Amino acid sequence: FESVDGYVIDQPFVGNYDGGGFTTEITFVSAGELSDASIYDYTSNTKVEFTKGAALFKEIMAKGSVTGLNLKVNLEYTEAFKNSLQTDSQHSSALVAGLATINNGVVSAITLESLTARLGTNISGNGARLAYAGMVGINRKSIGNALSSANIEITQSSNPSETQYFMFSPIAIANTGTTAKMTNCRNQGNIMTRWRLSSSADNSVIQTAGVALLSNSSARLELCYNTATISATTFVGTNSSNTSATRQTYAAGVVLYQQSGSLSYSANAGAITAGNAGGVAYSLANVDLTGVVALANVKSSFSNLIAASMTDPTTSDIYTHVAAPSGISATVINQNTTITCGTTGWRIVVTYTNSSNHYIRYEQL
Repeated sequence: FESVDGYVIDQPFVGNYDGGGFTTEITFVSAGELSDASIYDYTSNTKVEFTKGAALFKEIMAKGSVTGLNLKVNLEYTEAFKNSLQTDSQHSSALVAGLATINNGVVSAITLESLTARLGTNISGNGARLAYAGMVGINRKSIGNALSSANIEITQSSNPSETQYFMFSPIAIANTGTTAKMTNCRNQGNIMTRWRLSSSADNSVIQTAGVALLSNSSARLELCYNTATISATTFVGTNSSNTSATRQTYAAGVVLYQQSGSLSYSANAGAITAGNAGGVAYSLANVDLTGVVALANVKSSFSNLIAASMTDPTTSDIYTHVAAPSGISATVINQNTTITCGTTGWRIVVTYTNSSNHYIRYEQL
């Protein structure tokens, strides 16, 4: 499919679609209208209203479901796409998602096979955001058994003239609301995001995470994990190989920001590189934590693997092999360890090799 006006299916979807394991490839060349699609950007403490969007489905409704589909997703962010964001002499924030911009129903057994982004021009200024998800933009109900196996490289090499904001996750941008839950969502593909700055004083912000960029308003994350390398870096000039993890870059293995709700039986086993980075999460506040496992290198100005910053966490069964953040009661893993994941029917198996090398896998009981 090629989405010319943002969406392939622009009417609210209330049916039940089973893809039967077939692969669908979609290319986005412009955006369409979008409403009731706001998230909170904790990096800048700003509410972001997306008024433009692009996806296979514009919105999956409460009675709708999509299952058993493999995706190949391409974004062509050219001048034509940028012009489609024009509203009242300014550019709107855009939410691009391979499957659905908004999910109020059930999404399950979706695999992201590949994802590309050709950024042929700068993201619009005026504080506008470009948020790009492999599957779902905003999840308000259920995403389960989702897998990203795509190795993803996103490079913005145009010389920017304004501050830019880019958000990316291969599965979802936001998991939000009391009914929102993401279960058994996995990232197994390496993610590399490189962004050109106009100078070292450029305040552009780049955010990426393996499962969800943010989870808030009592939303839940369960059995979610990352096993791949994730990096968010910037460069000045034309040499995109000469990157650094600057203060404007944010990355995490599972979720970048989680505010309230629960994070349970989730793990990071991949190396994370950014100016601001966390293994399982970068920032947690008022979150119920159970059975969280952090095993990997985090290359950042912060050294905490579970999260770089925390506020008032409820703590139990937190596992890590380095010093835990303040307020976390951690167990140092120095031997083979098995963690039963409550009543989910799964367990986490950690194989201990040495103080800096561990292996992790999930097993069904």
